[in-house]
Amino acid sequence: MQDEKKSNLYVLLLVFLAAVLGGGAGVFGKIALVEIPSFSFTFLRFLIATVFLVPFSLKHLPTFSKKDSKIILLSLLASINVILFSFGIKYTTANIGQMIYTAVPIVTAVFSFYLLKERSNVRKITGILIGFAGAMLIVLLPLLSSSMAGSTLGGNLIIFVAMLSISLYWVLSKRLQSDYTPMQINNYFIFTTAFLTCFLSIYDLFKHPYWWQGVSLKAYFALAFVAVFATAICYLISQIIIKKANPVIASMILYVQPFTTFIWAYYFLSEKLTTLFLVGAVLSLIGVGIYNFSVKQGGLKYKKGKTGKDLVEFIENGQPDLIDSVWLFGNIDGLKNGDLEKTNNFEMKYWAFTKNSNPSHKSKVLNKSTERTLIIRGKIEGNIAGEPITLETGDYVIIRPETPNNLVEKVIENTMGITIKSPSIRDDTCR
Repeated sequence: MQDEKKSNLYVLLLVFLAAVLGGGAGVFGKIALVEIPSFSFTFLRFLIATVFLVPFSLKHLPTFSKKDSKIILLSLLASINVILFSFGIKYTTANIGQMIYTAVPIVTAVFSFYLLKERSNVRKITGILIGFAGAMLIVLLPLLSSSMAGSTLGGNLIIFVAMLSISLYWVLSKRLQSDYTPMQINNYFIFTTAFLTCFLSIYDLFKHPYWWQGVSLKAYFALAFVAVFATAICYLISQIIIKKANPVIASMILYVQPFTTFIWAYYFLSEKLTTLFLVGAVLSLIGVGIYNFSVKQGGLKYKKGKTGKDLVEFIENGQPDLIDSVWLFGNIDGLKNGDLEKTNNFEMKYWAFTKNSNPSHKSKVLNKSTERTLIIRGKIEGNIAGEPITLETGDYVIIRPETPNNLVEKVIENTMGITIKSPSIRDDTCR
């Protein structure tokens, strides 16, 4: 229990640190962009971040082969986001820029509904409407109030389009999470952006010849902060948070970062907050909170236990919406690894892994079936919804639809098991 408390405190400190560093991106970016052209700023930002990150991700470096064409094209959406940001932030305030990005979960939910057919409910829709209303109020502030100095409608709209771009990127990248690790996906984005902006920065050489000669030490310091702390280190911290935190704790960064931006902007840019801005900020945060709460409160994500009395009691007294069948076993002699019995109602697969082998088991991120796995013999380690899980002889686990999981990340002992999915749906990421 004591170790768990220390671990939670450690993760919370990381969330706070990520919020502090990430909250300074718009502030120091705005300072640097006064003297450094936008394309060159973005290129230098991601070049420095790439050099900094390479030693930490040698096993996850992009290969840029033909099979990676989809992820490279998808990374361009994220590249468009950072390029537009570097232009838009010059014509708006750091606080407004940050608050527009707070709407990312709301816009992502809308895209997911239309593109991935993810389910919604009244609470989610309420959160989306409130959050979107707050975001639009912030975007339109220059038309509604003359007291928000430093903000223009054009700058806000550029940031808004950048936010749409990164939201679409997050939605479409879900399809690739069964083929690439989160670190690989981010590395493709960072390397692709550095490569793309390398060519785009040539434009700055013609538009602003010898621009670097007039750049102050303050601007270079601001660039270094954005590249090293707000990009590279913040990225590494996010990887640790993804591995160690549950979704509720990880999402806290959405609520903390706007306030760290307020503080950064007050001291370094002398930005002031207006009543309308605060109303929009509160609406955005409330909308995101309602939406996130509706997602996190979706009930039991999975049930783990031992076969026998535990399973019977769970079926009889537990979660009827999680159970729609029971385990039936007979003689399993003759089953081979990969044997599959499939109908439209369910499919059953026998599988086996050798101790210390590389399982190459892909994560399931958009599975639309209820999945039940029984460990006949052995021991494996994996994760469900970001939480580490260990399964050994006699363990079973029942997993809800749309719960990200990878049960076989590490094979501790020779392991064999049976997995049943129902209904049997071809169009999911259980590949």
